[in-house]
Order: sequence, then C-alpha cells, then structure tokens
Amino acid sequence: MPLRARRGDADVYAFDCDLIAWEYVKRTYKTADLRMPCCDSLAIPKTSKLGNFFFSHARRGECTTAPESAEHVFLKTLVAKAAVKAGWTVTTEKAGTSPHGADWVADVLCVNGRATIALELQLSYQTVQELKARQETYASSGVRAAWFASGERFKAGYLSPSQYIPFFVLPTIELGCDPLVQGYEVTLSEFVIGMLSKRLSWKSDPWEYGIHFLHDQCWACGGEVRQVFGWSIDVYGDAAKTVPNMSTVLEKFEDFISNDDLRALGLNTIGKFERLKGNAPGFPYCNVCIHCSAPQNNHYIMKKIDEQGQARWQDGSSKIGTATFLSPRESTGQWHFAVSDR
Repeated sequence: MPLRARRGDADVYAFDCDLIAWEYVKRTYKTADLRMPCCDSLAIPKTSKLGNFFFSHARRGECTTAPESAEHVFLKTLVAKAAVKAGWTVTTEKAGTSPHGADWVADVLCVNGRATIALELQLSYQTVQELKARQETYASSGVRAAWFASGERFKAGYLSPSQYIPFFVLPTIELGCDPLVQGYEVTLSEFVIGMLSKRLSWKSDPWEYGIHFLHDQCWACGGEVRQVFGWSIDVYGDAAKTVPNMSTVLEKFEDFISNDDLRALGLNTIGKFERLKGNAPGFPYCNVCIHCSAPQNNHYIMKKIDEQGQARWQDGSSKIGTATFLSPRESTGQWHFAVSDR
C-alpha cells in the first residue's frame, strides 16, 4: 500500500494530506489520472479503518510489488511526516539501482543537499546476511540506510551495535500509537527528527591491545630496539612459540595495527623477507629495526625470548615488556541520542 502516486511528472503524497486535502484527492483522482509508481497502473486513494491514507492498485495485474500490512503503512506514514518536519525532501517507495545492477526500493528516501538516507521499516524477518547485502547495495548507490525493526520478529542479539548498519528496534507496534524506540525512550517520530537533525551520534570504544616486546639491540646498527613477538586483548592473544610460528604471529599484526603505529609506540616494524637466514622457509615475516631498517631474524629473537623466560623464573628479572595500543580498525560502540531541549 504505497503512500505515493504519480500525476504526470508530479508526486502526490498521502502522508502530506490533511483530511480536507485527502477528500479532494478522492473526489478528483479519476480525472487526475493518478498512477502507481511501481507499475504505472491506475491508483485509487483509500482510507484505512484507522484513518491512514494510502493508494491502491485499481487492478494489480502483473505488478510484483508485495502487499504491505496496515502496520507497515502506519509506520511509514509516521517516518515520512517526521522526515518532512526535520526539513528533508522525502520520497516514499523510491526505486533505484546500484552500479552493480542490484535493484532497491526505499520505504522512505530522505534527501538534504548531498546527503541521502533510506529509512527502512522491517517488520518481517530477514537474516543478517540479507540485511548486510541490502545495506551494501544502498552503500554502493551512495545511500546511507537506517533500519527500524519489529521487536516481535527480531530478538535481542540479532545484530550487535554497528556504525555501518544503524539498526533500531520497535518493541511494541500498535496501530494508531507512535511506538517508542527500544533503549531510547522516545517515539519513532521524535527519533527520526533527531536522527535527521544530527542528534544521533556513534560513540566508539576502540579495542585495547597489548603489544608484547623484547628489549634488545639491533645486530646491524647496535641501536636499542623493542622486538615485537606477540599481542593480547582481554583474555585472548597470541605470542611466538617457535621460529615458524613467530612469522605467523607477526603476520596477524597487519589486521589491527600498522607499521606507522608500531613506530609511534617505539617498537620495531614488521616486514616480509622471503630469504633471510634465521627465518624458517615459507615463514617470511620478521621484525625490522626501527633505526636502520635491518631485518631481525626470528631464530635469534626466539632464543632471546627463551632466555628471558628462564631469567624471569630464576631471579624475577626480564627484558620482556608490553605496550598498549587502541586500535582504530576494531571497536565496539553505541548509538547515542540527544533529546531535544524543546
């Protein structure tokens, strides 16, 4: 049940009409030649039992657009009106195609200058994989998207808080009642207005890594260096145990920290040297001196680490240390909504 019909090159919006305007649309739709945006069939303006305005196909024919529930039409009307109130240009049931040929239809497409946001009402269940695929289709089309989902269909833990996929739950949907957004204690209408008025922001909590290193000297220049050999985060982590394993552990560093970040911490960087004496064949990753860029072979460093392990148990001394790193690549976080002062 779309909220939009076409009259020539102009759009007619059900959500934008008051009772008097809607009655006029109903009286004149035959001569106005209103058409459905989905299939260009004749559009009939109708009013639901709860007073919601919408357009219906005169004849569905071969149109493949799925019918919408009364709840979906009601929520879409709330969202569209809120977006207009926030000062955005709104188009409901807006169709588009990504550069890769994937079609999409936004429930409520909001445009303000160069910003384009699709607001989706998701009342039927879809898998996380389907959600991510649809989000990627929007993203490749230059459209941001936010989702409002039924708490009856999407249970807690369905999706972790994500900056890339803003996903919010409406715990109870009753026709005629503007629902509260779960966790924010504001209505859907107020939430949409706030979102489009920059009162919704993502607060990131970067993951804190421990980078384990050995105080040492570079074999080439004699400079003091910190040879990295392991990492940890909370109770998880990994550290070199054998010469081949050290290469594997160091390769993992690329996932969460750059060489520039290692250098900023005063640590050796990591390089790849296919043929280096002291590295196991096929395991090329090793430390690179922060001063002279000389590769540091893994056999030598593993021998030093083993010696330090024995010294720690014998007299408590050790040249092994840990540096703390907050990774910008990996983080958790939450959406924060600022309630209006009005």
